[in-house]
Amino acid sequence: MKYYNWNAQRALFYKNERLNSKQSDPRLSIYNYCDELLKSGDSKTCIAELENYLNDENKPYSELINNDNYILFEMLAISYLRLGLQGEIGLGNATQIKTMNIYWQNSEKQTFNKIAINQKITVVEGETKISKSSYNYIPFSTEGKGHHHH
Repeated sequence: MKYYNWNAQRALFYKNERLNSKQSDPRLSIYNYCDELLKSGDSKTCIAELENYLNDENKPYSELINNDNYILFEMLAISYLRLGLQGEIGLGNATQIKTMNIYWQNSEKQTFNKIAINQKITVVEGETKISKSSYNYIPFSTEGKGHHHH
């Protein structure tokens, strides 16, 4: 419990630093802040902060997904997964996931290639196959800047 409190305090430090100064790379600032939020167990705040930061760009997610923002989208995905909820990933007009890397907490990275879209999958640490579950596909709206959870 002591460590979570320490991480919460560090998150507050990074938040204040972010609000009170103009850093040369704001992505580094939001990354440091959300990294400490995740370490303190506060995935929901991390998700809200990352989505707010990305939405402040006033661009659709398809334009924001690039090498500059890659780490932020990765952190956003990790934050959703840490909630323990089913994750959903918007892929725009993609016809498949070319490569999916999973970094497990206590083991090596797992890589899966050529994954079909519009399906529900389960990945188990250490297993080489993805299991598919029944899934009722509901298309997301293509209007607006992305999918938001309420």
